[in-house]
Amino acid sequence: MAAYSEDDILSALDDAQGSITWPDFEHLDYDVLYARLSAYRDEERWAIVFSMIQWDPSSNTVIVVMTEPLGNCISLPDDEDEAYNARRFDTVEFEFAPGNEDMAEVGYVSEVALRGKKIASSEFEIKADPEIGRDGTFWLAVAVTEKYRQEILPTEKELARFFSNGMPPIFLELSEWHHSKWGLASEWEVFQLLARAMVKGDARLYQPSEDPNTDWRNWMDK
Repeated sequence: MAAYSEDDILSALDDAQGSITWPDFEHLDYDVLYARLSAYRDEERWAIVFSMIQWDPSSNTVIVVMTEPLGNCISLPDDEDEAYNARRFDTVEFEFAPGNEDMAEVGYVSEVALRGKKIASSEFEIKADPEIGRDGTFWLAVAVTEKYRQEILPTEKELARFFSNGMPPIFLELSEWHHSKWGLASEWEVFQLLARAMVKGDARLYQPSEDPNTDWRNWMDK
């Protein structure tokens, strides 16, 4: 029998929702282009790690990879800045063409550096929708994310930094789920099912009836 309860998991998710330490699809300063939920457990320990690829025009990297870990075996630095740096992974960076500062303001990018590998921006197929109203860096970020999301996201080895006493086994990984726009997280079907499955140790109990909506296209009206 697990040493934790469904309420333990759901309460932690409510806290994450209240402090916005989880995917904030409605954030006004950036857009979440992709989110992954990784659940870990054994009989003593549980953890959920959200990993997000974000388009953030205020960042010098433009694409920002953030993680939000929670659980009874998660360790983060007490210092706020150190905790932020631990949760951020700069796996991809946009490089603006030198001498084109004006063009940089409207999204001119010469290369994309992905984990040290440089890729010409011209290699990506850009499919801009003028009705959405984002600049050129957004549509390039979409193209990069769609092609290289697995390379952009943190690896299991990189996520191990949150587990000072070792990681429990991976239990379930979600590339999409139904993220409601209202109500407490503990009241959502997706997390009730996930919490029950984690406590029981049976991934088959996670059988949601609601359609997933974490695709970025569902969150542009904000």
